[in-house]
Amino acid sequence: MKPKLRSRARGAALQILYQMDLGASEEEAFEHVMTHFGTPPLDNGYLRRLLDGVASRRDELSERLGAVNPEWRQDRQDVVDRNLLLLSAFELVEGTAPLKVVLAEAGLLAERYGSDRSSSFVRGTLGRLAEVLSG
Repeated sequence: MKPKLRSRARGAALQILYQMDLGASEEEAFEHVMTHFGTPPLDNGYLRRLLDGVASRRDELSERLGAVNPEWRQDRQDVVDRNLLLLSAFELVEGTAPLKVVLAEAGLLAERYGSDRSSSFVRGTLGRLAEVLSG
């Protein structure tokens, strides 16, 4: 049951980060997502860890992602892709989930919320980041 709860936490975190990217405070975004999307049971502790981790390490995560994908500056990326990359990069850097899980979950979220090319872009970028981290 825990993997499903973590999957839901990732989805909620992505939606909250998206709202924040559009100008909402974290509190507003959290309330909006929880109220309007009827979020099912999820791992609240993991959701908080993801949000806090991305917030506290955003600059570092952005630098790491920029280093592995310099042709796509974050300001040129789709809002969904940018936030999904930050979220997944945090998981990779912190080691909170195995690489296969991070790539699979990121791909599914990209397919659900991103553009037609989001999944391959996100997986490719995260794959390069994983190579650098393991190197």
